[in-house]
Amino acid sequence: MSTATRRTIVGFLLAPLVGVVAWGVLMSFVGPAPTEALLQLPTLTVFASMYAYPGAAVLGVPAYLLYRRLQVDSFRSYSLGGFVGGTLLGGIVFGFADSSELGDPRFTSVLLWLAVGIGGSVGAAFFWSFAVRSAGRAA
Repeated sequence: MSTATRRTIVGFLLAPLVGVVAWGVLMSFVGPAPTEALLQLPTLTVFASMYAYPGAAVLGVPAYLLYRRLQVDSFRSYSLGGFVGGTLLGGIVFGFADSSELGDPRFTSVLLWLAVGIGGSVGAAFFWSFAVRSAGRAA
């Protein structure tokens, strides 16, 4: 197995975890008690990973294969694709809230989706730097 193939496999194993941790840190600073939320980050990471890994398999692997076929290898493309995929996953997982302490529940729901999108973007950027750029496929 080539080094590029190994880095791609490891990238797919680590990128969802990196995205989940980034999302958890972002969400902890949005809430009312950031320190308490950060203490719960390991638990959140385990539970959120149950959605992130299937999401990466369903959205990330086909996107990667499509990018390879179209010879798309820019950081911006991977980051934007991760953001779109993460936002889509956030919308599917969380849906619309019925109520919210922060104001309009629909606005709060969309902010949550966008936060998941940011986590997806961070995970995809990590994947790009670990698997695509380091394999010499990026310009």
